[in-house]
Amino acid sequence: MHASIEGLVTRSEIARLAGVNRPAVTNWARRHDDFPRPVDSGPAGTGEADRFHVSEVAAWLAMRRIPVNGLRADEPEGTTYGDRFLAFLGGEQGVHPQALLTRLLDDFRGEGSVEQVLDLLIAVTYVVARRGEAPSSPDGSWQAVQQALAEDGIDGSPLGPSRTEGRRYDRFVAYAAGLVAEADWGRDTAVEALDWLIEQRSGTEGRRGNDLVTPAAVRRLMAELVFGSEADGEDEEAEPGLEGRRRTILDPFCRTGEILDTCAAVADRTSQASLFVRGAVGEPADAVLTRMRLVLRDVPHAIETADVPGAWWSGAGERFAGVVSNPPFNQRMEESWDARIFRYGPPPARSANFAWLQLALSALAPGGRAAVLMPNIAVQSASRAERALRAAMVEDGAVEALVALPPQLFGKATSIPVTLWLLRSPTGAAGEVLFVDAASLGSMSGRVRRTLSAADVESVVDVCRRWRSAREGGESFSGEKGFSALVSADTLAARDWLLSPVLHVEAVKPAREGSADGARIGRLIADLARWDERARKADRHADEILSGFEREDT
Repeated sequence: MHASIEGLVTRSEIARLAGVNRPAVTNWARRHDDFPRPVDSGPAGTGEADRFHVSEVAAWLAMRRIPVNGLRADEPEGTTYGDRFLAFLGGEQGVHPQALLTRLLDDFRGEGSVEQVLDLLIAVTYVVARRGEAPSSPDGSWQAVQQALAEDGIDGSPLGPSRTEGRRYDRFVAYAAGLVAEADWGRDTAVEALDWLIEQRSGTEGRRGNDLVTPAAVRRLMAELVFGSEADGEDEEAEPGLEGRRRTILDPFCRTGEILDTCAAVADRTSQASLFVRGAVGEPADAVLTRMRLVLRDVPHAIETADVPGAWWSGAGERFAGVVSNPPFNQRMEESWDARIFRYGPPPARSANFAWLQLALSALAPGGRAAVLMPNIAVQSASRAERALRAAMVEDGAVEALVALPPQLFGKATSIPVTLWLLRSPTGAAGEVLFVDAASLGSMSGRVRRTLSAADVESVVDVCRRWRSAREGGESFSGEKGFSALVSADTLAARDWLLSPVLHVEAVKPAREGSADGARIGRLIADLARWDERARKADRHADEILSGFEREDT
């Protein structure tokens, strides 16, 4: 299992872990504009005080191969400084999954389109992780992989070539499977590798909108708010959605299963009850990817393919401890939706946003919770119908909290700003709603993508947990100025049922010019400019690799 890539390192630690002299790190930083910027965490002017994000250093070093004459005895040709850095960081024998997979993508451009090679790597990574070794068959390596998929109930996989066409990929599959098996990844690392490959696949040409993968930090936030440590120590028999000590999770539009996967991991950590997850996808390939994720975690599941997203759910039958989803935004209503799930009335024909929110509520067991991502328009639209739906949900006690998330979390896939709706099974009585303005959290990890750190996620989870604890204990809770606020239903009614956190959380006054905060803002602006230039270079490098696939494919 690879080392964690959280935390900070100094220049001396970078040198030691990468196996180079200390001046080499200084030279890298001086000669390469895209070298990671130090975190402003120590006294100015002392070089050793400068610390760097481990993840940024690892990513930068992963793009730089070690010269043949600089390799150590146990390092094969093609090993990068990133491989060595992460191996020494964790005392591991293998390499970080992203570094190895990036190398395989680079080595085998020309074998097919980038999507074809990614599909092959997804299948290989899954099968090796399940079997613990590279598969083999007299009929060829790809045939062996497909046989292994069939044994796991993933027969007729739409990923990769057919068995007949797959013979031309045998050399690549055998080589890749051998390296992945040699890396000896544990389950969590294999899950991470699969997740990275699926995210790359969703970003290939022609895949946008419904094909996007929910960012890891966002789905971690959703999972913690619904299934997090609040359940620790509670009587499991009292948990909602437990039948015979079974905890159930639903994602009515589970994309590639990334949110279900994260929720399963968090729920497994916080409950001794067995898990069962259910979901629906729009494409057969997404069903395969979802099943792969869940099988790697040994989670029982039922995943189905629906022609019309959302319309498959009737509201009858099973209820769930938790419902999570990142459904399609702003799509027109389809007539095939089951009207029985619309507790608060039908959504307007032009948008199914409130259909998804009502679907989530209709599926909750008593005491259950839901976390659903929605475009910002859902909390503040001027539509009379949607305003009435917002009012009805709040007055029925179904809306627990609303969290405004930062822009650009989805990178190139979509620029639509989002709000996280935290719902609960209706109480029948209007209560206070918690508003969290997290729109300023996160940092740019590229020109077009903002990323939430573990601390950012924890800050949102913490305020929600503290409020829940205060509410259940009958204690007062006032929120945090500039970050959160508790608002009554009467106040929301007076504000015309506009539910945007930005409208309800009192803003902090801007820093005075010349103050320490003002200086910090100036540094941040300068950092953003540097990030932009670094991102442009990284984009050009990625485009060179991907265009190599396309040239070979034409």
